[in-house]
Amino acid sequence: MGKKVVYRQKTVDHETGEVTESVSVTMDKQPAPQYCSFFMDAVPYMKLIGAMEKDVLFQMVKYLEWNTNMVFANEHNRIAIAYDLGLKPNSVGVAIRNMKKKNILRRVRNTVYWINPNILFYGTLVKREEMLKSGIDWEIRSK
Repeated sequence: MGKKVVYRQKTVDHETGEVTESVSVTMDKQPAPQYCSFFMDAVPYMKLIGAMEKDVLFQMVKYLEWNTNMVFANEHNRIAIAYDLGLKPNSVGVAIRNMKKKNILRRVRNTVYWINPNILFYGTLVKREEMLKSGIDWEIRSK
């Protein structure tokens, strides 16, 4: 929930200087929306990804961390992804391994991965550019 912001509006009669009306308006200030961007340059590479891998990739978006593109594929999240897709948890693991081979996912540490920012990014474009210029090889491979 956002912060409450109170505005006071006063109507002043400019001839007499008298305040003729005072109204308080309370609004909910909503946080800025956070978007996950899918990049059109990645569309040709999507044919390199099997149907199950695509499904797993797009389910992983639920677990992305803002401005880092890190996804937490721990046992709990893998089971949830498998359940949502009607798969076995081992199938999610196979899809993750296949995406690692194709450089769609890159292992950060045990059960934590980066999703290739050339495909999609959950964060600001400035952070995406920083990630692309970090010196990490983000070239998508066919195998």
